[in-house]
Amino acid sequence: MSEMPFEAPPTALLPHATEPVIGSRFAIALACWLLSSVGALMSLFMFTGISIWSLITQPISEVLQDWKFYVGAGIAYAWLALWVMTKGWIYDRQVAWYWPVLGGAIGILCCAFFFIMIYLYLPCALLGLYLTYFHLRSPSTTGAQGTL
Repeated sequence: MSEMPFEAPPTALLPHATEPVIGSRFAIALACWLLSSVGALMSLFMFTGISIWSLITQPISEVLQDWKFYVGAGIAYAWLALWVMTKGWIYDRQVAWYWPVLGGAIGILCCAFFFIMIYLYLPCALLGLYLTYFHLRSPSTTGAQGTL
């Protein structure tokens, strides 16, 4: 008998999954994101929020000349890239090259810029380093290539 006596559980947390979620990867990612949630929310609300607010209240020519706008945009892109790489890692799919390259580079710059607060985002910074390596160097174990 080649049939399994039971069916695989549904992927309720990730409803668009084509394959079951790899449990240990999901648990590691969840732990890192939860431990870094204060740093993520603080950086997004404070620095990215200030960038968005300046776009609303000031002329675009003044905003684009202010370095703080680029810091806020870089922080938002770094967190977005980490989320995309995490999702690809959980599904065992490699993401497009620009997510780990640009996201990793901007993430390293943001970590250097905000090194004094590293205790707020260290788990996600370490996860980001590993995921950059994973998506750039190691092939997917299922051979699946994604365009996340």
